[in-house]
Amino acid sequence: MNQKITIKHLLRKISPRRRAYETNRQAARVMIVREVTLCAEDHGVLVGRIAIKDQRRSWGSCSALGNLNFSYRLLFLPPCLRRYIILHELAHRRELNHSRRFWVVVADWCPWYLTAIKTLRALERSKGTSLPVLRAFAPLHAATCPYCIDLMQSNNEHTATVGSVERI
Repeated sequence: MNQKITIKHLLRKISPRRRAYETNRQAARVMIVREVTLCAEDHGVLVGRIAIKDQRRSWGSCSALGNLNFSYRLLFLPPCLRRYIILHELAHRRELNHSRRFWVVVADWCPWYLTAIKTLRALERSKGTSLPVLRAFAPLHAATCPYCIDLMQSNNEHTATVGSVERI
């Protein structure tokens, strides 16, 4: 009964959901850490650890210690929704609640936050957040959303100014 365990054998035992998480976690980490770092610097916020998880009910969270948790599915969201979620969690570094003061910070940092909330809730309620749904939704949304277009243009400008030092 001493079977040779191969990687192929192990992959067959992993659920499709777990496989999707394992496959995309590192790419999500790179993208999210880069974006959190840029936004935190822009807004003068310090963060602790950044964790990438397979959260079913939450896009992100922030602890009292400043540790941030994000769903790997952010990788598949359009830029404006991803940016809103990141800014929302960073705003918790100023106000660790959802008080009026918290929402003032969010509105200051992310003027399109109400549109982002409505879009996320509509997506969650109507189609869900499975990877096939997100993969189909993101390009269609990003192509027509003025906030996404602005973010993509500013990212292209940032990439051009960084040049050969670091490719984003």
